[in-house]
Amino acid sequence: MKFDAKKNQGFLITLGVLVGLAVVALILWRSAASGAREARAAIESARAGYEVLVRKYGGEPDQGLVKQYKEKLEQMKRDAAAMGTAVPESGLPSYTPASFKDELRLLRDKYQAESQATGILIPEDIGFGPYLGTEMPKAGEMARLTSQLTIVRDVLEILLSNKVISVTTIDRNPQGMVTEEVVEDVDVEGMDQGPAPRLAKTAEESALKARSLYEAVPVMFQFRIKPGQLYPILAAIRNSGHFYRIARLKCTLDVQALGEIKDPAGVTEELAVDLVVEHIILRKEALAGTSK
Repeated sequence: MKFDAKKNQGFLITLGVLVGLAVVALILWRSAASGAREARAAIESARAGYEVLVRKYGGEPDQGLVKQYKEKLEQMKRDAAAMGTAVPESGLPSYTPASFKDELRLLRDKYQAESQATGILIPEDIGFGPYLGTEMPKAGEMARLTSQLTIVRDVLEILLSNKVISVTTIDRNPQGMVTEEVVEDVDVEGMDQGPAPRLAKTAEESALKARSLYEAVPVMFQFRIKPGQLYPILAAIRNSGHFYRIARLKCTLDVQALGEIKDPAGVTEELAVDLVVEHIILRKEALAGTSK
């Protein structure tokens, strides 16, 4: 028997509506199931964080614990405010993109002249190759570039005055090191150690989470020295007029000998040093805000 679509038009329309409703119901069910799974995951995460606190403090958080954390927070605010006034920090110069390039060329020429006079090899571009050519820095890069130029100038002065054997590398963007912003937000969820500072990977994340307390701008130097020179170099960096910290220090001792070793005097030692110096830029307004 042949199926007549015209005669069964009503049936087909009804069937189509039912199929459409079934599809919509399926979509709504999948959406609801997904939402339920997400809600359950959020509840389980919150419960896990709460149980961590209960295990850590031997019971449910009470008013005594709240008071303890408030006191700790106030002490942290006082310490942060004190750090903002205790750390010595000379002001940084102010450059336009054009004046920055002029200053960079002057410094490059100065250090190359010192390199030739002392015989201490240094990178020809002192780490700023693109900007010694035709590339013009962008206005938004000036703060970071000014910090980097300040680090390079201070550390090169220290290395040359301490008569290092050579400076092989100056890297303004060392691998594994990024501009770091530490914010005053804290997070206890799922952490056995209680509240701790949260690191922001980007400026946008910092703005969303909290006010950043400081920024760390890194520059890497690789150089060779005699072993006894390392401490004076580190001490000189510490005593600089800017807030620097040593973010990474790796040393490898190379023993060199000419011919057969018959006399210890014929053995020379060189220390290959991989050093990352960070300029810590305190956000004075953020630190001042913590004291309120």
